[in-house]
Amino acid sequence: MWTLRYEWVFYALLPLLALLMTIWRFCAVTAVVLLLVYGVQVLDAVSINFLFGTAAAFMYTRRRTFMVLQKPFAAIAALAALGATALPFAQDYGVLQSLLAFPVFMCALYNNSFFRPIVEAFRHAAKGIGRA
Repeated sequence: MWTLRYEWVFYALLPLLALLMTIWRFCAVTAVVLLLVYGVQVLDAVSINFLFGTAAAFMYTRRRTFMVLQKPFAAIAALAALGATALPFAQDYGVLQSLLAFPVFMCALYNNSFFRPIVEAFRHAAKGIGRA
């Protein structure tokens, strides 16, 4: 369960991770966190969410070329992936759940309006009604 404890750790460590992170360090941190969660089991699986948050920040600051995430189809795909977290195989936290939620955060990071596809669909339908 997400608690205030995780919030404190997240907001205390995120700036430090952002300053010190390289691709090799990120891979090392990922390996250590996965080992601590699934191998030694001293961390909760919710810790994996931090990896995806760090990956999103890392990708955004170093690779601003993901502008395709602003497109309506990216929002639709991201929301479909998020919907998959409700399927029967879903757990509360874990790599799969974080991976399925990750596209939503990436689209939001790139200022994607998730309502744009809905608005466009209504606009298109309204034009069709107006012509009839």
